[in-house]
Amino acid sequence: NVGQEDECERILSTSKTLLRFHSPGCPHCTDMEPEWNALKHENSLRDAGVAVVDADVRIADRLNHQSAQDVRGKGVPTIYFIDGDSMSEYDGARKTKDIANFALKRLPKSRGGGKRKSTRRKKYNKRSTYKKKRLRRR
Repeated sequence: NVGQEDECERILSTSKTLLRFHSPGCPHCTDMEPEWNALKHENSLRDAGVAVVDADVRIADRLNHQSAQDVRGKGVPTIYFIDGDSMSEYDGARKTKDIANFALKRLPKSRGGGKRKSTRRKKYNKRSTYKKKRLRRR
């Protein structure tokens, strides 16, 4: 399907992606279908800007991405997390939370969040400054 190939290439080149190559006739792929579909609605992935993409393994020969080259000759389902030039293959349990955590752990640490440094100036404490000066004189 040319539309699926073009869409897959576009997503892989522009966003953080959790990609599953599957085969429609594969029992393992159909067994994990509910877990994979749940990933598409996983708030933690959506909030992090991770696209969840399902690709038929038969289009791998026509994709230019390194994941398509890597999946050739492997069994399905095969899951990758892709962020720019970085690609990691998932080999854990086929459960929504496990797969989501795998992707989230591979995201770069954000620069925001966490504890912020106070921008308030410390109050001038006349007494402590006086004591320090007095101690230095001795």
